[in-house]
Amino acid sequence: MRNERMLRVLPPLMATGVVVVAHRRRSAAAQQPSFALQQREFTSAAVREGSFTVAQWNLLADGLSGRDPALGGFTHGLDARFLQWEHRRPLIARELAASDADIVMLEECDHPEDVRAALPGHHCIFQPKRHSPCLANSPLPDGCLLAVRAARFEVEAHEAFFLREEDNQCCVAATLRDVRTGERVVAAVTHLKAAKDAAGEAVRTAQARHVAQRVERAMADGGAPHAVLGCDLNATPASKAYALLLRRGFRSSFAQCVGAEPAFTTCKQRSAGATASVIDYIFAVNLDADAVLRVPAGEPAPMPTAEHPSDHLLLVARYSYPSLQ
Repeated sequence: MRNERMLRVLPPLMATGVVVVAHRRRSAAAQQPSFALQQREFTSAAVREGSFTVAQWNLLADGLSGRDPALGGFTHGLDARFLQWEHRRPLIARELAASDADIVMLEECDHPEDVRAALPGHHCIFQPKRHSPCLANSPLPDGCLLAVRAARFEVEAHEAFFLREEDNQCCVAATLRDVRTGERVVAAVTHLKAAKDAAGEAVRTAQARHVAQRVERAMADGGAPHAVLGCDLNATPASKAYALLLRRGFRSSFAQCVGAEPAFTTCKQRSAGATASVIDYIFAVNLDADAVLRVPAGEPAPMPTAEHPSDHLLLVARYSYPSLQ
């Protein structure tokens, strides 16, 4: 695996589809449900021998929200203070700490040093987009960040790449050796093209194919029989990109545990109302998804909020190795 020119390695610091929600006024106190990890439970409390935990989260880039003069369009019924990095940074740190994840996969990350500080003991690898839209408002580009708990996994190889030669979207992948079990796992994080039209769908499908091929190649090169892929696909479970990953053996961990994807993974407030959809996933290859963190029950509510710092939910899954059962 090789490194792209802009790759930054930061050493450790020791449902389905779209739901349109009817627009109506809500007071901050009446926001339902609670999105904080402390208020969410795993689908199973049982913990198998050798299991490990993976978290995936689109952080909502500061350059696309708090530093944007239009605040990313999030100001309809939302206090602008909730979008400021000074407000969001400690909440992000709190949620990452609460996840207690061995592997953390982040998209729309434009403050990698703050994330690194929030994950002491994790080895962090950050790849910015080469033409980040955040640069219109900030000197900080957004990109993908992979963080690995050094006490649990040794990073044997890593790479970052753009999804196609002409693409802005990137992926970070690493071959890891589990220091407890000796098992090797490829971990990867990516964020596909956002355009919600036929052309965007075609690009996302091509990008998903490229990511799958690169993960499969890394598995073969590193002798890793297992893989986890955290991603904001910008695509619903009815999409071609999602179907392509399933055909190639990538299993959605939430669907594996619950039988279907969650009711929503993101909910955005716009002038016409709030739109909730499922576009965030953790996929796995040759791993047992033992449990996932439940999505809040009830009607989706617009995010971010005073207590939740992103417009996406933080997803968490717990895995075990089939070979050890």
